[in-house]
Amino acid sequence: MGSHAATEAYTNRMPSAPTILLPLPVTNQTHRSQGISVGPAFSRPGQPDNVDYLFNHEPYFIQGLEVHGWKYEYRRNAQVILPYLWIGPSSVTHKAEYLRTEGFTLLLGIQPSKFPQFITGPAIKASRELGIECRTLTADNTNQLISQYDEAAYIINCHVNKFYHAKQTDPSIQDPKVLIFCDSGNNKSAAVAATYLMSTFSGVDHLLAMQALMTRRFCCDFDENIRQSLQNYQDILEAKRQTSAARAANHQFLAPSRPKNKRERDDDDDDMMVDQMADDAERFIGRQNTPFQDHD
Repeated sequence: MGSHAATEAYTNRMPSAPTILLPLPVTNQTHRSQGISVGPAFSRPGQPDNVDYLFNHEPYFIQGLEVHGWKYEYRRNAQVILPYLWIGPSSVTHKAEYLRTEGFTLLLGIQPSKFPQFITGPAIKASRELGIECRTLTADNTNQLISQYDEAAYIINCHVNKFYHAKQTDPSIQDPKVLIFCDSGNNKSAAVAATYLMSTFSGVDHLLAMQALMTRRFCCDFDENIRQSLQNYQDILEAKRQTSAARAANHQFLAPSRPKNKRERDDDDDDMMVDQMADDAERFIGRQNTPFQDHD
């Protein structure tokens, strides 16, 4: 028998990620200020998906809803998230007259790979009848959906820019209005809308994005897989932004240098090993329990 004993029971299952708790929706009764602040939009000068000018480079606030004004049947309607962004179920795209009355200019559908026509078929038909744009993204699960988040934001922002730039020469052109939809309008379309807020506004992480969506559409359903995908996407966005900032700093301040010799490269490797060991030791700082203890 060994001299150490486990302090807790062990299982043979794969480790699971910690549960991500959903924040409560904000209503006008619980939050009487300006609403949820999502911060100013990111500035991408010269890029076709730059929309910071729409918000005057100032923080934007998403207003809460009156909780007593929400009814169960409202899940069958589309709700506004931003002045140009709505989410809803695919059933609203079955009515061309409704799409015309609301003035949608882009229908963005999330469809499965099998029988996609059941989800996006009516929207494609209505878009042709109304002469508006319709785009589709295909995803059967969250792993496939996360690869579509960047493309969805790019499609939306390019469409919005196209309309606002056209209005500069022809003020009679209507404002853009995008509808993101999936089968129920509660999960995949909500996830795409949440990641749009995350990638567009500087003050939004995955938790605030989910809170903002549920504030506007109470029936949004962020299951554990979608929550994890939003958190993973948040990590991806932060890594991209840090990389871009580092490249910009290096481009501005990096001076030409001579190639390092073998001794200098070896010293760098040794320093990196020491840093890695220190980082590994920091993981155990503040822990009160240990996986094993001395066996009496």
